[in-house]
Order: sequence, then C-alpha cells, then structure tokens
Amino acid sequence: MLIDRESTLRGYVIARSPEYLELYQAANSALPGRWEALQRLVSDNPSQMKRVAGMRQLAIEWEAYARAAIAANPRDAVALVGQGQGRRLMQELRNQLESFVRVEEGLRDERARKEQRGALRAVSLSSALLVAVAVLMAFSARRQIREVAGRFGAALRSAQEMEKLREEFITIAAHELRTPLTALLLQLQRLRRDLDRGTAVDSSALIDTPLRQARRLSSLIESLLDAQAVASGGQVELRLSRTDLATIAQASLARVRDGLVRLGCEVELRLDAGVDGDWDAKRMEHVVATLIANACKYGEGKPVQVSARREGEMRVLSVSDEGIGIPEDLQERIFGRFGRAAPSRSYGGFGLSLFVARRLAEAHGGTLTVVSEHRKGATFTLRLPRVAAPSEPIALRAG
Repeated sequence: MLIDRESTLRGYVIARSPEYLELYQAANSALPGRWEALQRLVSDNPSQMKRVAGMRQLAIEWEAYARAAIAANPRDAVALVGQGQGRRLMQELRNQLESFVRVEEGLRDERARKEQRGALRAVSLSSALLVAVAVLMAFSARRQIREVAGRFGAALRSAQEMEKLREEFITIAAHELRTPLTALLLQLQRLRRDLDRGTAVDSSALIDTPLRQARRLSSLIESLLDAQAVASGGQVELRLSRTDLATIAQASLARVRDGLVRLGCEVELRLDAGVDGDWDAKRMEHVVATLIANACKYGEGKPVQVSARREGEMRVLSVSDEGIGIPEDLQERIFGRFGRAAPSRSYGGFGLSLFVARRLAEAHGGTLTVVSEHRKGATFTLRLPRVAAPSEPIALRAG
C-alpha cells in the first residue's frame, strides 16, 4: 500500500493524469485502517508498537511532501521530486519496515521453539502414558485397554498432523507472499533505473504490473488477518449497508478478473432482480470472489456459472464449475483451517479462503455449503437472511 502511494504519486507528477491521482487517493484512504490493524496485531509488544508509531510518523512526513508535490505546478513538482526528499523518506520507511518484519520473524521463530519444547514435553508425557497403559494391560480386560490405546493414538496422530499442517502453512505462506513481492520489486527497480537514466517511460504500462501485484499482496495479507481474527475467536466487525447480490457478484468478478483472464476462464452470470439485503458488502465481495476464483482454479478451464435468486426471506448465490470436484469425505474438511482437497504444490493457496468465507457467512447468520462429486464439478451455495442476523455476539457497525 505504501509503495502503491509512491508509484501513483510519481505517475501523477510525470503524466499529470487524474487517473494516477485517483489511485493515489484510493491508496491513501485505505492506509489508516491498515495502520490500525497492524497496531492491534502488536498491541501486546511495546517495542513493536513503538516501531509502528515511528513508521506511521515517517508516512505522515511523506504525505506532507506528497501534498506539496501535488499542489505544485508541473515544473516545480518535478524539481521537488528530483530533490530526493520523498525517496529518502520512503527508503527510511522501508528500512524500518524491514526491521519490524525481522523482529516479527524472530518472535515467530521463538514461538515455534516454544511449541517444539511443548511437543517434546508432550512426547515425554506420552512415553509415561504408554508405560501406564502397559501396566493397565496387566490388570484390565484386553478390550478396555485397546479402547484406551486407540483414543491415545488418535490424539497423538492429531497432534502430529497439526504440527505438519503448521509447517506446511509456513512454507506455502512464504511462497505465496514472495511471488507478488518479487514481481513488484523487479518492476519498481526497472522504473527507478529508467527514471535515473532520464529514459522516456510509458508510466501507464509500467505501473500496471506493480499495482496488480500490490493488490494481490494486499489481498493475501487481508486473508491472513481475517483468518487470524476468526481463528482466535475474536469479534468480526460487520459494516452493514443496503446492497444486493447482483451488485456483489459483479464487483467480485471485477476483483478477480485479471486472474481469470490468465486461466482462460469464462464466467456466466444469471442474476435475478430483487436479491437485496443488509450485509457487509466488502465482506460478501470477499466471500463471492473466493468462490469464483476457486471455481476457475479447479474448473480445468471450463465455464463457471454464478447465479443469484430469492427463496422467501433468504437470498441465495451459487457458484458452479465443471472441474475436478471434491470427494464426499473431504467436503467438510475444505472448510477447516488449512483444509484442502487438492495438493498445494499443484494449486497453491493458503488453505484458508473457504475457512474464512464460511465464518463470514455465519457472521451474517447465513451458511456456506457445497454439493459435489469427484470429477463432476462442484456447486458452492451461499445463503443469507435479507437482514444480517448473526448467531453469536458480534460487533456491528452501520456502513
């Protein structure tokens, strides 16, 4: 998001195009919420809170510089940019951000070491329990001992599976976040090289890829934040407003259109009129975009159908594909944290999107279900009450 602002400001100074200014203002308006989310994540760590405050101050100073560049006439704006103040501020902000990330990674590694020590203690305890089981076998009926051993073995396997899932998630997350970040840095380095050489550049063409990768990175981080919130049992804030499923479906399709073009996936919309309701539009766009993106990813290039209809007081949206399908024994697992029905090395992803999507549907008092057969496609159905009716205490804000 910070790089987004710098790129669009440079585009505006070079081309004086209102389109860049609109992108800059859009990035600007989203930043306060991101800062607040970051502060909440480190609220239990005073030193990291201090680093966030320092980064935020640098961002404010950069914003003052940006406002001066926007207000100046074209010649003065180019001269102001040429002085390098904005570049120095942004470099310092990047340095502090890298330091912040290194500290967070260190804390993560420390937590991992604590978990490993806990696992070692669990193994020691397991050994003691196994000895106890052996003693019990000498004094109890064989059938009872088998039941105890079976339950213990299941618990141990579950713990081992969770450890394996955690390690797999860290590997996948690192890969998924590194891919757009690498493309973003390469494109920005190219833009910097051309500007330093005084080479004439097509700003519009050069900024498209950084913007697309920055949006992808922002979407991945948003998914991680949502997953952390729902997994920790925290409150999910809903900003309710009057909207309709047709509008949400169209906005969701636009949100993932770049990815669908790369996959060669066609999406057919069948949207009835009057499918309106009071929901958190952005949250529902996230849910529907997830369903459309998954349908195209697993749909083997075949068309995807998106339909919206009324069923009494319920509003129903379905996304159907003709792809690889989901075996019946995995259809509930895919809604769990890190759940997936296909190998991550073949299809990528965190394994969190459907977990978050179902929780967001439930936060509205709705449901998200799937009907599928292996190799015969899948249909995901989102059912929402006309007015969001959460089934558990939840923070609601009118939007």
